[in-house]
Amino acid sequence: MSKWNTLAPEEVGLTPLEKFLGVKGYVKAVKGRKCIDFSWRINKGYSVTPTKREKTGFVSIKDKRMDLGLKIVPGKLYSAQIEAVEQSTFL
Repeated sequence: MSKWNTLAPEEVGLTPLEKFLGVKGYVKAVKGRKCIDFSWRINKGYSVTPTKREKTGFVSIKDKRMDLGLKIVPGKLYSAQIEAVEQSTFL
């Protein structure tokens, strides 16, 4: 168990995102795009967080996280995703 992070993943071919967009390279795939973080925490439930783009990648804007609770109410996830996309920034 102590060696769980010692091997680097093999880079074989295109990533699913690159294949879907028809481009080669992560930088090209995310250029001009926004990203949101959809996550689940055992005590808090689901949340949606907007991100900002920095030179190192996408970084969560934690003070704008929208907690949705343990059960998702119809329409609430959609509204939170739209709001998170609007609040997200890119270079």
